[in-house]
Amino acid sequence: MKLSLVCSVLLPLAMLAQNPQAPPKPNVTVKQIPRTPIVLPPSGIAPDAVILVVGDQKFTRAQFESLIQKGMVDRVSQPDRRKMAVSLADFITLAAEARRQALDQTPYAKMNLEIVADQWLAQQIVNKEVREKPVDEAVLKAYYDKNQAQYDDVTARHILIRFKGSRVPLRAGEKELTDEEALAKAQDLKKKLDAGADFATLAKAESDDTGTGAKGGELGTFARGKMVPEFEQAAFAAEVGKVTDPVKSAFGYHLILVTDHKTLPFAEVKADIQRKIEPELEKQYVDAVRMRTPVTIDKGYFGEPEPPPPAPPTLGK
Repeated sequence: MKLSLVCSVLLPLAMLAQNPQAPPKPNVTVKQIPRTPIVLPPSGIAPDAVILVVGDQKFTRAQFESLIQKGMVDRVSQPDRRKMAVSLADFITLAAEARRQALDQTPYAKMNLEIVADQWLAQQIVNKEVREKPVDEAVLKAYYDKNQAQYDDVTARHILIRFKGSRVPLRAGEKELTDEEALAKAQDLKKKLDAGADFATLAKAESDDTGTGAKGGELGTFARGKMVPEFEQAAFAAEVGKVTDPVKSAFGYHLILVTDHKTLPFAEVKADIQRKIEPELEKQYVDAVRMRTPVTIDKGYFGEPEPPPPAPPTLGK
């Protein structure tokens, strides 16, 4: 584990360690708590056993592991825990030396500690009221219903006929085709396919996309946003099992055969939706709290407020 990660975890822990029963005042911004619980290997040591002593401060296994939990690390190996213990001891002793020299009594230090404590508390209330609460399933389902197209997948093959200026290189021994000649060739291949020609065989022989052509034109399964717009629009609108008319893109003319088109069920994407809408839920909560507290910002000093950004997708409303 890098020192920077140890520091990011243990700086807030060092503050908490000054009094494990009191609210901490860390000097760094706390990261988001992950939803996946920490994994600690069994140690055979009792939870109330003292495992670390720094000066007159003692830490039991349960206290130390609680501090790691608050440090928001998903998985901690034994060597990493030792590094954390060493760093925690260093932070505590250095902080004690700073207090001995009254560095915590300067006006700047007091202001900084108060501001950072507020930052930490603000993060905790957001965690408590938003991140640690399960989202109403009806909200998740409403988002899914409204944005179902995001969860479409298609499985497809294609045959590409390039024209002059295409983004794909000309195959060895092939003639450079004009736009009109490429379209005519694609239309001729479409007629052969409609008459029963095998798509994979034609793709291997005729496709200028040599990578997929060697595999019979197979593109695999893809979601929206993975292909160029012209191709995506045609693929997601295509009838399964029926070859499209030639579709033009910067690569050339495509003949597309969609072999499967499905929408991922709600149960499979529910967790993804919750992660996606969490920033909007946080914003809604912050806005609601802000409305209860008058705030005055001097325009002469701070200037006019910037226009609000475009509204994010609504949560099914």
